[in-house]
Amino acid sequence: MASSVYVYLNSDCFSYKPFNNGPELSSPVFYMVTDNGEQYFIDQGNYRIIALNNNGKCKWTYTNTEASYKELAQTSDGRIFVTNYHFVNETTISDISIDEFSSSGKFLGSIYSISYPYRYLFEKTSQIMDLQFYDNTLSFVTRTDDKLIQYAIDLNNNDELQLKASVPWDDEKEHAIKYCYHRDKELFYVITALGNIYEIPRGENAAKLLPYPKQEGFNIPFSMVLVGDRLVVSDIGSRMINLYDGQSFHTIANMKKDDDFFTDPALYYSIASAGQNEVTLTSSFDAYLLNVNEGILTPINTSIVFFTREQLRIILTWVCSLVLLLAGIGLTIAFAVYYYKKSDSMDFTYNFMMIIIIIAISALIIVNYTTITYNAYQDSAIDKISSIGNLIAKNISAEDVKNIDSLEAYNSQSYQNIVNFLNTNSSTSEYDVLEIGESGLTIKESGWNDNTYIGVNKIIDERLYIILEMPEEAGALYPLDVAEKDAINLLLQKNTLIFPDYVGYFGSYCLVQVPIISSSDEVVGTVEVGFNKNSFMKDIRTKQRQVIITIAVVLMLSILLLKEIIYFVKMFFFKRSLAENQLMSADSVRTPMFLGQTAYSMSIVCGPLFATQLYNEAIGISKEIAVATAYSSTLLFVGIFAFVSGSLVKKVASNRLIAVSTIIAIVGELTAASSGGLIQFIIGRCLFGAGAGMILNVLDAMVAMQPDEEQVKQGFTMSSAGTQAGNIFGVGIGATVMLTLGYRGVYVVSAVIMSLLFAISLVLYNKNNVPAAANFVEEDSGTSFFDFLRNKRVLGYAFLIIIPYFLCLGFIDYFLPLAGKGYGLNEQEISYIVIIFGLISISFGPFLAKKLMSMFKTYIVLIISTVVVSSALIYYGFNQSIIGLVISCLAFAFADSFFQSVQNIYITQLPESIRYGQGSTLAFSNVVIGISAMGQSYIFAFALIFGVKKAFSIIGIGFLALTALFLILNLNKKERANESSANLR
Repeated sequence: MASSVYVYLNSDCFSYKPFNNGPELSSPVFYMVTDNGEQYFIDQGNYRIIALNNNGKCKWTYTNTEASYKELAQTSDGRIFVTNYHFVNETTISDISIDEFSSSGKFLGSIYSISYPYRYLFEKTSQIMDLQFYDNTLSFVTRTDDKLIQYAIDLNNNDELQLKASVPWDDEKEHAIKYCYHRDKELFYVITALGNIYEIPRGENAAKLLPYPKQEGFNIPFSMVLVGDRLVVSDIGSRMINLYDGQSFHTIANMKKDDDFFTDPALYYSIASAGQNEVTLTSSFDAYLLNVNEGILTPINTSIVFFTREQLRIILTWVCSLVLLLAGIGLTIAFAVYYYKKSDSMDFTYNFMMIIIIIAISALIIVNYTTITYNAYQDSAIDKISSIGNLIAKNISAEDVKNIDSLEAYNSQSYQNIVNFLNTNSSTSEYDVLEIGESGLTIKESGWNDNTYIGVNKIIDERLYIILEMPEEAGALYPLDVAEKDAINLLLQKNTLIFPDYVGYFGSYCLVQVPIISSSDEVVGTVEVGFNKNSFMKDIRTKQRQVIITIAVVLMLSILLLKEIIYFVKMFFFKRSLAENQLMSADSVRTPMFLGQTAYSMSIVCGPLFATQLYNEAIGISKEIAVATAYSSTLLFVGIFAFVSGSLVKKVASNRLIAVSTIIAIVGELTAASSGGLIQFIIGRCLFGAGAGMILNVLDAMVAMQPDEEQVKQGFTMSSAGTQAGNIFGVGIGATVMLTLGYRGVYVVSAVIMSLLFAISLVLYNKNNVPAAANFVEEDSGTSFFDFLRNKRVLGYAFLIIIPYFLCLGFIDYFLPLAGKGYGLNEQEISYIVIIFGLISISFGPFLAKKLMSMFKTYIVLIISTVVVSSALIYYGFNQSIIGLVISCLAFAFADSFFQSVQNIYITQLPESIRYGQGSTLAFSNVVIGISAMGQSYIFAFALIFGVKKAFSIIGIGFLALTALFLILNLNKKERANESSANLR
């Protein structure tokens, strides 16, 4: 238990091997040294924040593959705040949050977030910049279309957002891409897409253009920070660091190593303050500390070593996981030995082989599928992005690309033409878009793949410059990090280049470069299309997981069907060995239950859909009511005819009732399948419900009327197992049949399954081997329905246990799909949870029921189940997460695996039930269950309306209170004395 808790709390340690010296950097985008000497890296390549102590050793890391962190600030008490960006196709910013972390690296949530509306792929939104902590507030600068604004978040006053300063800014005229604020002088500084830098005093409308140097070549200011009263700017065109002293700019550092761009590419240096006279410069290649007074560059060590305590935490997590693995193997072996001793060799061999087959096939898929699918999927993805790149390169104007030769071209018509073409044909456009499909160039309403990014580059002096990629990051022209001169030469020779594993500034990518060729046969630029490899691998893993789960589920369903076939064969040979007038084993009800429940479950899958299709306004009622009527009619007639069959079983042989009931159900399914309208469909469903209700009750009555108590217990256990297996198998094949044969085909197949049930009932049962009600019920007992209903234990069974329990099962049937959708699970994943729920019930139900019944009285076993269900509801109320949902579902599966068989045993063994008649008792029980099932959706709908935490707590605690009353009722000495007296008679 301790190992489990430790591994759960330290699961992030699995990002590192147990004996790694420290985390490796990949594309760091921000580095900061705090006042107390601690250091922080934002490693965009690994989606990681790395914290170092003042000795330079790693004290903690935090990884979030969904995040794109940019800036970081630390408070005086050690808390960390980080800006987190989300992009559309890694192009347009869709939302930004400021995330909070404790001094030990624990994520505490977001204190501020903002979403930006966008319509097109290349939309100018905004950023959050200049994140700083002072006077117990966290300040940042952002912009709107007409203002530059400094906000402050009061960390001592419920994170209240305060407007501190603002100035007018016409972003349409000149797009601002970087901004910061001088708090003491109340000055805003802005870098624009045109390469200009402005100083704007607070409260004034006039923006002062600073004299930023325009040296030979391209000057592209990229990042800036205030050091005291001085502004430090990095230039990724000239690769210089310039300082503004209030009068003019001076170059204080040269980032060039030599004049060959291809061995010394331009770097996107981000700048952060590191003290009174120092700044840090960070790129995906290097990190430096720069003294702005002396102009001295000092390389920063990026080889990080774990702090001893952090190293021990990682090692201990791996050791605990190994302990859990060995414990799991040991428990599995112990259970296998125990199960082998307690079960016959056939059951053990079957279950053992089932596990081996599923694990072996799944392992083979994991080993082979990963490599094969990765290569095939990447090849397909490369073909797709190549097609997109070729399509764009052939449709944008090469002349427009040639005309963009300076930062000022950002406002040119040529630049706008390129943007308009891409926006018009993007996935967010309202227009039809072009797509290359199997038949060539086609029009498609949905746009290009949402996970691809698009950029347009220009070749100048045999160098690549980006002219369009991320509107918020830079202007119309900025250098691309390409360190291969041969690649440029190949592009100039009109070759398309493919980079399957390109490591760039923001991580690892798969991309293509398609040349843009002018009318004079000159290569003027390239179209760059690619996708993030991290997102790609996540997609691959998701698909792999879905395939593995699908195959595992199909294997389990197939083996489940095989098990039911083997069980029927076993019962068939048992029947042949029966002596004359010897009763058939109560276990035999499992196969009819399985078939009947399979037919019922698979037809429910498409019932509402088929009813909607058949609806006609001429009926005179609303569509919603008509469909609900069609759906509930089956449940209604199941309850009514279960009650009717409770009386008939006393007068008609059980085998005949099963045969007649099956014929009625078959007629109902064929009537539904041939429906020309909704009325005929409802009639068909009513007939099927009538037949199914009678079959259900007759089979349960056959078990209850067995003379041997052990046979009764075993029979109800097998009945429950057959019901659960039928539910799973019906859900599993229902959708497949619907897709293959349509709605009507589902009801035809259901009729075929019921015909198989009819044939099997004729094979297994006859008038001599089924129990007769007259043999076990005193004909003159004189117990009426009202006498039976007035009994305390009968009422307690109905109102304290059965109704609350089956209402709570709506957590699986009604709430699970809605909650799963809310957590991003698709229909397939939700159905797998339902199937796993049923498989757990089938696998452990017979064993648990038998074991618990040997240890406790029946009412105690029922109480165990209800306590588990109540606790699961309360737990989820306080832990509303996907983990909480899965754990609660597992708890429900555990409880349900033995509840439904034990509740039948409990009610049929009451003296009142024996006097009233066990068939009629089961009919009453099935009616109560049916009514409860019809109310499941309502109780959980109200829970959603009034709040899950509060409602689930009330439901769970209320059910525990009812369970306590049920316990008191069964501990009553007088009732126990009556039970003993009845047993003696």
